[in-house]
Parts: sequence; C-alpha cells; structure tokens
Amino acid sequence: MFNMTDEMLASTFAIRTNARRKQLKITREELAQYAEISTSTLASYLREKEPVVPMLRAAIRMADKLGVSLAYLCGLENEGDFTPNGLSAEVILKNLYRSILEAQLNWHFENNKVVLESDNRFIMSFLIHIKKDSSRDKLDSSIFKHFKDIKLWKGRMVTDEEYKELSYIEYVYGDITEGDDLYPDELNGLIELRKQHWEQTGGNPTEYLHEEREEK
Repeated sequence: MFNMTDEMLASTFAIRTNARRKQLKITREELAQYAEISTSTLASYLREKEPVVPMLRAAIRMADKLGVSLAYLCGLENEGDFTPNGLSAEVILKNLYRSILEAQLNWHFENNKVVLESDNRFIMSFLIHIKKDSSRDKLDSSIFKHFKDIKLWKGRMVTDEEYKELSYIEYVYGDITEGDDLYPDELNGLIELRKQHWEQTGGNPTEYLHEEREEK
C-alpha cells in the first residue's frame, strides 16, 4: 500500500537524483537545462534538508536525463538501485534483455561474438550518429534532437506524420473486414461517420464509433 508522505517522497527524490547525477557526472546546470527549470529551482529540489516536492513535468524530464524511472527516483521501486561502482549486473542484463525485445532486434552468434541486427532506420541512424564519435563516453542531448519526433506504433518506431496516418487508418477502417454483416451502403456510411468524427475531435476521438451509432 502506498503510504509515503510528501516529505518522504521529496527527500528520497533528492537523495536518489543527487546520487545518480554524480554517478553520471552530470552537472546541476546540465540537469536544470534539460528539465527546463532554473538552477535555483533545481537546488530547492535537491537540497539535503526539507527539499521541495518537484513539479511533475520537471521530475519526468530529470528521470529521463538520468536514465531511470520516476518511480525509482521517488522511492517507489528499487530496480534502478545502484552499487557504489555503478549499475549492478542484474539491472544491466535485465535492461539489455528488455531493450533487445522492445527494439525488435534480431541476434545471432559469430564465433565468440553476439551480433545484433535491426532493419529499423531510426536505430541504424542513431548508431551512425554514435559511430561518428566513438570516443564519446556518454550520450549528449544533441544526438536525441534528431529523434524527437519519433513515436511508437504498436512497438514499431515511426515518424510523427506516419503515426498520425496510421492512427487515422486504424480508427476509420480498423475493425472492418470482408466478413462484416453490414451492407455496402451501411459500411460506407459508417466509414464516413468515423471520418467526420475524426475531424470533429481534431484527430483525438475518445470513443470508437460502431454501426449502431449510424442508426441514431
């Protein structure tokens, strides 16, 4: 059961954020800039005594910059726990396995090596950016600016425009198959109704229209 007070959340957030920031050698200025807050505001979040509870948006961005979950920084989960020498082997391996699955990578063995393969153009583009500076010991925000408009569509990375198009097609035609019992005129009427509803809601419908709506 959740029973942490605001004071406990703020204190845990400050302690874990400071520890992770120091581990990654991220300055307060860098973290504040990424979180889009002032350094004085950040200082109020991270002070040892009576830290201020951070604003949600800033806290989410800070967790993103530090590569951990917001729940971890608030003390609600321990998977992100760190040893004095860095990440534990268990955390590294778990996240490696998740990343391979979520990025839909293929792998095979060559002699004593494991080779990861991907035909996703965004992953390949990202690795090319990394390869350009092989001496880079940490990822900076400039790299990710190239991928800021990428979204996930059913686990696949797509551009913002592709996402909008796929969402539209899914909404208008998603559950329509050749086996539907509707007559052609009814089917066309339903499609037109969904197109109108899509436009009326600005591409953000809160309900999915079915054939019974056409009868009203």
